[in-house]
Amino acid sequence: MKEQWSREQAQAWYQQKGWLCGFNYLPSTAVNWTDIWQQETFDAETIDRELGWAAEAGYNTLRINLPFIVWEHDRDGLMAFADKGRNNPASRGTNKVHTVMEGQYRSLSYVGNHAPVVVDEPLHLFGQDTAPAPGEIVLSGLGGCLAVGITAVATWKQVKLSKIEVFMEGDIGNPAAWGAGGALQKTPPEMGFQAIRVKVLVEGDAPREVLDEIVQHANFYSPVANSMRNPIPFEISLA
Repeated sequence: MKEQWSREQAQAWYQQKGWLCGFNYLPSTAVNWTDIWQQETFDAETIDRELGWAAEAGYNTLRINLPFIVWEHDRDGLMAFADKGRNNPASRGTNKVHTVMEGQYRSLSYVGNHAPVVVDEPLHLFGQDTAPAPGEIVLSGLGGCLAVGITAVATWKQVKLSKIEVFMEGDIGNPAAWGAGGALQKTPPEMGFQAIRVKVLVEGDAPREVLDEIVQHANFYSPVANSMRNPIPFEISLA
């Protein structure tokens, strides 16, 4: 097992990344966004060569599209994943995140090779308001998970969606001031989110009642939504 990075190591990694400098990318051998991904026209050799040129020129970021039609086309892949879960219902993975405080109440969370997730507090909570607050990041994770679930369920039911937008609100307070001398008589059930409201705007080639069934089904099986609804084992210790 790899040792946890020190703050200095994490900062050194971050400083090496430099400013994001990118471009919209379509391989020279592809005629459109769909052509990139099709098995018959996927050109790994060209992509590797052209991205190598981009790296040599100093680019470190690119934007590319994955059209819905490609996802829809790979319905068999989704069904294979579903079969795997049905045959082994006890299977689970482990998400790993490394969070480093950068200064005051601003932190950087590192996940794999992705750019760090920046978290801050608003000015009235003594932060610099340079990034979303921790609770907003939690809601963002919920929104992302629900959107993925809605897309997957629609694919399973062979409903083509044209729009998904998830709007979330969460009522949260911090009267205990993170435990730093505030209302310390508060108990865990009284802290954290006390209510969460979600509205989903979804459009597709199905009646509204079918779209609602898709949303409710995705919500029922959402890993993140269920993490928020259910009590789960939680432990913390010194590293």
